[in-house]
Amino acid sequence: MSVASQLQTLIVGPLRTALDGGSHAFDELVVIIDALDECMDDEAVSVVVKSLSLHHERVAPLKFLVTSRPEPNIKAGFTLPTLAANTQEFPLSAIPDNLTEDDISFFLHKRLREIASRNYLGPGWPSGDVLKRLVSLTELLFIFAATAVRFIGDLEAMDPEGRLLELLRAGSEAATIGNSRTSPFRILDALYRQVLASVRRALGEVALAQLRRILGAVVLAKERLGPTALEALLEMGPGSTRRFLSRLTAILILPDVGDDSSPIRLIHLSFANFIVDSTRCTEPAFLIDPSHHHTSLAQSCLRILLTLRHNICDVELKYGHLLNSEIPDLEEKVARHLTPERQYAVKYWAHHLRHAAVDEELLSALQAFCDSHLLDWLEALSLLGCVDVAVAALQSAQQTLKNSQPPPPPTDAPALLYDCERIIRAFYEGISASFFEVLRATATFAPLSSPLRQRHAAHLPGMVLLRRGRETAWSATLTSTTSNRYVLCLDFSPDGNVIACGTQDGGIELRNVQTGAEAHVMASGRSLTSICFSPDGKAILSGAIDGFVTLWDVATGACLGRWKRHSRSIRSVVWSSDGTLAASSDDDGKIVLWSVASPEESTMLPGHNRGVNSVVFASDGALVSVSYDHTCKIWDTHTKSLLRTLEHDSGVRSVAVSPDSQIVACGLQAGEITLWSNVDGAKLQLLPGSASVISLAFGTNGTLAAAYIDTSLILWDVRTKQAFTRSLTMFSTVHAVAFSPDGVHIGVSTGVAVHIIRWPTDGSGMFQPSGKTTELSELDSHAPPFTAAGSHNREDVLGLSISPDGCLVVAVLIKEVLLLEVSTGDVVHTLEYSGRVVISPIVWSSDARSVAWGAENDVWVWETKPGGRIRSLAGHSDWVRAVHFTRDEQHLLFASNDGTIRRWDLDHEEHPSPAILSPCEGNIHRLTVSSDGKWMLSGSLDRTPPDTSSPDLLAKPSREPFVIDGFYPTLRLHDSSGRVLWIEHVTDRINSLAFSDDCTRAVAGLYDGRILLYDLTQLLPHRTTRSDASTPPSHSESSLTVPEYEFRAESKRQVKRIAFSPHGQALVSPESYTVVPAELRPISSQNNDLSLPPAYFYNDGWLWSSEPDIGSQRLCWIPPAFRYDETDFGNVWSVHGHIIACGTREKGAVILDASHCPRPRAA
Repeated sequence: MSVASQLQTLIVGPLRTALDGGSHAFDELVVIIDALDECMDDEAVSVVVKSLSLHHERVAPLKFLVTSRPEPNIKAGFTLPTLAANTQEFPLSAIPDNLTEDDISFFLHKRLREIASRNYLGPGWPSGDVLKRLVSLTELLFIFAATAVRFIGDLEAMDPEGRLLELLRAGSEAATIGNSRTSPFRILDALYRQVLASVRRALGEVALAQLRRILGAVVLAKERLGPTALEALLEMGPGSTRRFLSRLTAILILPDVGDDSSPIRLIHLSFANFIVDSTRCTEPAFLIDPSHHHTSLAQSCLRILLTLRHNICDVELKYGHLLNSEIPDLEEKVARHLTPERQYAVKYWAHHLRHAAVDEELLSALQAFCDSHLLDWLEALSLLGCVDVAVAALQSAQQTLKNSQPPPPPTDAPALLYDCERIIRAFYEGISASFFEVLRATATFAPLSSPLRQRHAAHLPGMVLLRRGRETAWSATLTSTTSNRYVLCLDFSPDGNVIACGTQDGGIELRNVQTGAEAHVMASGRSLTSICFSPDGKAILSGAIDGFVTLWDVATGACLGRWKRHSRSIRSVVWSSDGTLAASSDDDGKIVLWSVASPEESTMLPGHNRGVNSVVFASDGALVSVSYDHTCKIWDTHTKSLLRTLEHDSGVRSVAVSPDSQIVACGLQAGEITLWSNVDGAKLQLLPGSASVISLAFGTNGTLAAAYIDTSLILWDVRTKQAFTRSLTMFSTVHAVAFSPDGVHIGVSTGVAVHIIRWPTDGSGMFQPSGKTTELSELDSHAPPFTAAGSHNREDVLGLSISPDGCLVVAVLIKEVLLLEVSTGDVVHTLEYSGRVVISPIVWSSDARSVAWGAENDVWVWETKPGGRIRSLAGHSDWVRAVHFTRDEQHLLFASNDGTIRRWDLDHEEHPSPAILSPCEGNIHRLTVSSDGKWMLSGSLDRTPPDTSSPDLLAKPSREPFVIDGFYPTLRLHDSSGRVLWIEHVTDRINSLAFSDDCTRAVAGLYDGRILLYDLTQLLPHRTTRSDASTPPSHSESSLTVPEYEFRAESKRQVKRIAFSPHGQALVSPESYTVVPAELRPISSQNNDLSLPPAYFYNDGWLWSSEPDIGSQRLCWIPPAFRYDETDFGNVWSVHGHIIACGTREKGAVILDASHCPRPRAA
């Protein structure tokens, strides 16, 4: 959570609630933020100060007292307009020296009198002259005075008089020999040396070595530790820390006796700088050699890490379905099992390793850790809630081994560290949420070649099995994350560590490139079409569909300005390389240029007559724009005039300018890239291509990176016109692509998912206008390259379905149909397919000999036996939305947008026109058939209110017709001949339909996420199987009713598929499980029949299972690449028994087997 969000949640929100309730308790309250400069804040403007600026009006009446050294980033924060007018600055440097001296004199006099009283020294000690000499030695440094008092009054020494004299003598010597080399530390250093000298005289060599070891840990530790934790880390006996450090109470603060958890603290951080500097600390017995002590601490951390084990907190397995935050008493278990020294080792072993001298002993300890405990370490990080440190730690360890001199002997530690890095990057979301997912995700989804999976997780019992979709090795995709919104535009921060994602609902998600974790969200309210980081990374420009450009502060998420730049949708926003100018373009051919310092004043640049797809600044300050009007235009930003127009044969989609501003690259809709001279406008080269070029970026070494609409990526050598790398991603669609400035990563949006891809490392350089070339990261050196274009095997799944016996899966792809064996995931049979998008769910005949689906206006039927034929059945004039085999399997029923339900005789070779069973004035887009074949249920959008006067109707609608966009959503119950028996007016589009097995209930899933349940009990006695029935059954008019009950699906999304659970007690969609009250369930619903499988569904990134009377429990987290394509028509999700098959955007057809998982049970 960002600082601004914490301030809102912890202070602003509760404060406003209290004030709204009439409280006056805060009128005189002051919040003190002390030593703000000691916060680890590298931002150019302090994040804390910026957050106060963001909420300055809402924190009233609170007053804030902030103390800090005048660091530039903190001073800059208080110049923000909202704070400058409401802040009183009180620089201590403005206090006259005589006042500071008086304060120090008063402090010393008071504390020394307390020491005198405690040691029976009489009222005259110290004399006024001695006090004055001591005050002069402080040189107005309060830290000197505070340290001096602690040194003089040391209870161990019991010699305040002697120590005062020693201090005065040492201080006088330091003042005498002071020079530029020791200034400004000479007096303070003299005090520190005097403190250490007094200890040196009291201890022997062995004791001094022990003390130095403790001091090294105190000074170099990344986190302050208590006495007990420090002793455990250093393998020292109980009480040893207090025994040695009690002699240094002048410079250290020890917790009270009996308090071993509070940390040991330095009086002032200047001592840490002093004791590691040989020019200042001249006493060898105390000088800390950082490399030596980091080596010792790294060994200590690794020794402790070897004590880790799976499920170290002994959490009962019955809680395995819960998130960490849901496990009862987990916080107490973590405190008991992950003791402070373990927590320290878990978080900081890599830090000490990075600064250590890697020797044989340390390498051996690292190897032992990598061999057996890397996954245990990830579990510990998950339990501690700090998985975010893992990637940096693993990369640091790999880099340390690589840079060690002399090189260490060959070991598999680098490969194991890299494998662990890929595991955390691929499964970060799941592992952060549940420590159980470390093993579960590794076992189920890590590649076959993963050494950690092979060693620790390949054959674990009780796991979901991945039958199809597993990689053999880690792919180039490092991280995949999903959003709740469509991501339409991307941009990397200048340092390459953050990727900004602009979404369809106007949000900007800032995500960590290493893990995909969401760091911050900014909301504008309208769909974003373009975003761009400022050159310093502090701000973001966004362009929206409503023509507004918005300026955002990255650190706080605050909106810094919003301007209506265009009357049409914006297509591109961009900053100049020096950050002084910005520009935007729109759908109408307009370009707007403005100064960042004066955003209210802007200039319109006319010239394009169609939409301007992209604008970019060259390093020489020129602005380059490209348009669908087949032109690229170059503008002088000083004179606001057109310099040159470059003509093309097709629309220009993207543009980039070389770092030296000499070459302009234009990516065309037709697929070519044209290279132009920016000096004279000459056409230099044409790089061939056949798919629209959606993104371009120059490297600093003569390379050009290009992304194409067909998801291919090419790295071109501009000088030779040759492709360094020609690759295809595994994505079926791409919405946005961005290249990181450091040349290492590519960001790809495939809709709701954002993927970070490792760019091939052969020949590319930084993708930014800079004169300095940066080497690509070698941390990915173990990863295989992209899939070569010629061997690309991506599966674009249009629809799939599991056979009735659960043994086979049929998957319809763009150009072929696959028959897959569930148990192995292997392809049993392949058939060429020339159909198009699969519109209807895919259905099997009950004997699994045939499978059918609707593809646009036709129905395709495939006989699945070896050599079986595939044939297309025509007859509808619009899309076929539903297909069903009749119970005798001699006919095929299908419903269409042309308003008809038709029946086809499958055994008739001459294919006569299918019989029309039930026409309507509108579109029939859903159809289902009861298990006994006697009823059909259809959902339609009628152009006119349906006729409800037919005497055939057994029951009338319960409400008046409801109109949506000129259509009337209608539900009809038909008998097997197509005759309508009941009509209901529905209040939204019907997305899915189902009968219960016993036909006593029907259910409809709606577009708005509602589920409607109907009780058909009163209609059961009037069912007929006669297809030629013409006489309506006798009944009293309107005497029968069909009660309707409404539910809301948990996902709140449109219900694309709906079914009754195996037990009949709930309604299941791919994304929800809705329990039906007992009195509304089908008559034949069963309780606790273990022969029936649980219901399986996907929600919020997890695969869930549900049992009657127990509810829903998580089975495992599903990585984004393995999640079903939620944007599909709903035809890429199929469940049968314990088998789940789904179509994904990256992995094609994925088959999961949950038959080995423990059945859900009450916790």
